[in-house]
Amino acid sequence: MRQRGMDRATVQALVADTVAGVLGTAVAPDEPLVSAGLDSLGGVELRTALEGSVGLSLPATLIFDYPSINAISELITEQVSASAAGCYFCCSEKAINCLPGYLACLPALLTCINLCLLLCQHCPVQSSQLGH
Repeated sequence: MRQRGMDRATVQALVADTVAGVLGTAVAPDEPLVSAGLDSLGGVELRTALEGSVGLSLPATLIFDYPSINAISELITEQVSASAAGCYFCCSEKAINCLPGYLACLPALLTCINLCLLLCQHCPVQSSQLGH
């Protein structure tokens, strides 16, 4: 998935499917995952699977801090939104400042760098550094 701008319903479906895959059964969106049978090892498995799906870093204490599908979905939706809002570019005479909010912004970051290379006369980044 790894896309900016994922809506809440898409994220919730992804989290619910991932939880069902780890537990082997569906869980209600508001049901505490620990009560549904998810233990610490399952929590690590869930976090790892979600990180791989959405391309974000999630807290090691995910299932304890965000104990339900709804809570995890809200966290991921907020992080994806912050990623999208945090990607921007700023060209100046001395430097390029491309600051992604999260790793999910990598495509925007590369686009930013390419735009800066085209637009900035005093750009310190060389095309060879970008692998072009």
